[in-house]
Amino acid sequence: MEWLLVVAVLGLAYPWVIYPLLLASFGRERPPVPAGPLPSVAILVSAFNEEGRIRDKIANFQALDYPPGSIEIWIGTDGSEDNTADAIRSMMNDPRVHLVERAERTGKTAVLNDLVRRARAEVLVFTDVTALFRPDAARRLVAPLTDPGTGLV
Repeated sequence: MEWLLVVAVLGLAYPWVIYPLLLASFGRERPPVPAGPLPSVAILVSAFNEEGRIRDKIANFQALDYPPGSIEIWIGTDGSEDNTADAIRSMMNDPRVHLVERAERTGKTAVLNDLVRRARAEVLVFTDVTALFRPDAARRLVAPLTDPGTGLV
């Protein structure tokens, strides 16, 4: 019976204590940011009723430290009932910003699948409107991909 208690305690401790400690210990090493040519990157975003936040997301994208000719953002609206598409259009003076407007709600997965088919970049970054990136985030995300044995970050 004692082993059952130990297993139960470990089972409860794993997600709250053990796993965070493992992440902290492995997460300290960061791969070096590649100095050579960087792969092309497409940031894919599904947006539903994000009129109030989408401008911040696009501005955050524009502040990324990445070669302008190698990065783009694809935003798909998912039947938004507000003015999300208009807010995106107001910031489309940047040729790297692309809008795919869907009149009917089909779900996040369908929107992202559509964006994947349209993007031509070597690396795809999936994110939400609420997730804002540090300026070096794109460079850090692609750094591990310089190793041919890595396929996902």
